[in-house]
Amino acid sequence: MLLLAALIAADFHLTFARGGCMGACPIYRMTIDAQGMVTFNGERYTSVVGERKRTMTRDEMEKLARAVDDVHFFDLTDHQSGETQCREVWTDAPSASITVHRNGRDHTVQHYLGCRGFRGEDALIAFEKRIDQLAGVTPWIKTDARLESRRIWVNHFGDACDNGVDCEAAAAKLERESLLLMENGANVVRIDRDGSALLTTQQLRFVREVRATLSPDRLRELTARVAKIPKPYGIPVIEKPPADLQPLADDRTWTKDARTFRVELMPSVPLQGTIEPWPAEDLVPFAELTTRTFTRDEWDAIAKRLEYHDRKGFADFRMLEGNTMLRLIAIR
Repeated sequence: MLLLAALIAADFHLTFARGGCMGACPIYRMTIDAQGMVTFNGERYTSVVGERKRTMTRDEMEKLARAVDDVHFFDLTDHQSGETQCREVWTDAPSASITVHRNGRDHTVQHYLGCRGFRGEDALIAFEKRIDQLAGVTPWIKTDARLESRRIWVNHFGDACDNGVDCEAAAAKLERESLLLMENGANVVRIDRDGSALLTTQQLRFVREVRATLSPDRLRELTARVAKIPKPYGIPVIEKPPADLQPLADDRTWTKDARTFRVELMPSVPLQGTIEPWPAEDLVPFAELTTRTFTRDEWDAIAKRLEYHDRKGFADFRMLEGNTMLRLIAIR
């Protein structure tokens, strides 16, 4: 594209970023160079995550140049929450940052949108919207509820993530690996396509998680059953499981098939909850708890003693005193 020498300096460069708020405000960053190349990077609450590019038309670039001049950008000042020119300050609002480089000169304006009532506020907000419009990114910054739901489920069942790119990569990984994801409030269950199952539970005293493996027959049966259930997020989350699948979110379904479990220990003075004695001292002494492998019979007997019989005890976090926070214990 021809350089617009009359309006756009050869070294023109604009950077525009929007920061988050307490709610679902789009978080993204983009740059525009003198040739009109827009490089957009959506981070969160945007319909496009990651990098997307487009080239602005000659008309769009001319209008952007005029918008920079019309708002007298190089004369603008910051408008932050603590500035005296804010007649009102609203909390939990998003922010915007604009930097323009032109003719060897840089200028940046930081704008907290909770700073209200300052002189030129409407013009600055209109300029920010104009950048989005002329850059052609408006369709990319609309909040996509499906992407945000995927982010939430990934953090719940898969690898922790923050920005949209990492979350979508983690979501794709979770989609490839997992067969079924469920929870019932106290228990979270993830069953993978290879038959491995992970129960994160609050209904067994001292136990953080139990891992088990489905038999080939159970895995085939479950795979066929889950294939018929809609997956609105791509990820196989079942928010309202049918009656025949609800037992999979019960810890008692998995304790009998456990291969390993992870016990929760408090190394010193408890931060919260209650330190309690090991309730199966006569079966497996506490001193041997983290140093040996359990037999199947030992685990079956211990699991019965660890279960909250009223199914409500998980609200009171119970801990054992030990020398490590978490310890994986095998069952043979």
